[in-house]
Amino acid sequence: MVKFLNFNFKNIDIETAMNSVNNYLIFGDKSEFTENLNEYDLDYALKELQENLIKANITYQISADGTIDACGKFRKIKIVLKKIIRKLCRWYLFDIMQQQTVFNAHAVRVLNTEQEIVKYLLAKNKSLQKNSVEMLSNFKLQYDLKLKEMMVHCDKERKQMESDHKLEIEQIKTNYDLEIMKIKTDYDFKIDQIEEKNDWETEKIKELYQVLKIESKEIRENKAKEWDKWYLDFENYFRGSREEIRRRNERYVDYYKDRKNILDLGCGRGEMLELLTEHQISCSGVDCNPYMVEICLSKGLDVTLKDCIEALEEREDSSIEGIFTSQMIEHLDLEKEKLLLELSCKKLKQDGILIIETVNPLTLGIFCYGFYIDPTHTKPVHPAFLRYLAETAGFRVDPIQFTDEFPEEYKILISEDMPEEVKRIAVKINEQLYGAQDYYLVCRK
Repeated sequence: MVKFLNFNFKNIDIETAMNSVNNYLIFGDKSEFTENLNEYDLDYALKELQENLIKANITYQISADGTIDACGKFRKIKIVLKKIIRKLCRWYLFDIMQQQTVFNAHAVRVLNTEQEIVKYLLAKNKSLQKNSVEMLSNFKLQYDLKLKEMMVHCDKERKQMESDHKLEIEQIKTNYDLEIMKIKTDYDFKIDQIEEKNDWETEKIKELYQVLKIESKEIRENKAKEWDKWYLDFENYFRGSREEIRRRNERYVDYYKDRKNILDLGCGRGEMLELLTEHQISCSGVDCNPYMVEICLSKGLDVTLKDCIEALEEREDSSIEGIFTSQMIEHLDLEKEKLLLELSCKKLKQDGILIIETVNPLTLGIFCYGFYIDPTHTKPVHPAFLRYLAETAGFRVDPIQFTDEFPEEYKILISEDMPEEVKRIAVKINEQLYGAQDYYLVCRK
């Protein structure tokens, strides 16, 4: 309360003084106004206001008489002098003090009135709050009752609607079930028709496939027969006569003396089998050309229509004493060449013998006059490579034998009157171009 009473009382503005009092009562000792009244303790402010008003009601009247005191030296003299000065000034200050007293009385009355107004407003506010709470409580109660009534009404309406539409819903469901059943029946019927048609078409396709398969097989067999017949005619034309082939094969008969169960791989027309039979050596042969097999069978020879690799795979291990193959290995690819040597070593008995005859690629003339005449030849087999295959398969290999030199009419004619150097070159050319047409390998297990 000290701050709002700190005025220059000479020229007092009542409105300014009351504003200061109100601000102090509401905002305490804050110098600036704020609109957020929630920040202040109103009960505390009212309590302080009441205490200050009690003091103001007691002290609003100003009196010139008061106790005068002094301190230090000449204390009594100082007191006497102060009393004299006060009496001398009383005539001047009396009017001012009277005005101040009147003002103080008015200010205190205003403050008392404002206190009553504040108390009234607070009481009114509490009453309004109480009424608001009661109104809200009544409103909530009425709202809950109304809501309950509405829910009961809605539930009643829902049940009524369900009851009203139950028959309609049942009818719709029945119609729906009937429609679904009809669709399912039609669908199953169409599925059965499609399946029957598919089964019929499948059977027809199978029948057609079997017919085509049989026809295809017949076509392949006919083509194979045509090819096999053509190749027999080709062999008869280019291979040489049977007598010539028998003469060439006679050099191999001695290797198989005192042996039995000789197998001729790619026996062809059977010239070697005839020689072995004539020398009382038991033997058999295999060939993949049915016409050549038929020729062999017509001569009473034991020959089977089969691939040479398959024939070896079917034999028991260490069951054959000798194997012979002439002019056949050059028809095979590298994998079968390797397999032929390995299977032969596996199927031969201990000390069994394998003889392989083929064209000699060391003589260049065979490429002009022999090797490429046969379109079924794959490539010539170098004697050193064939020896390597035999040794890695497990054979002991005799020295390579070269046979069947070109006739003299193919060679360069050498006369006695030629210089020695020319003769030497001519001999070398004849050996390189027109040497041995074939070679054979004797492999022992």
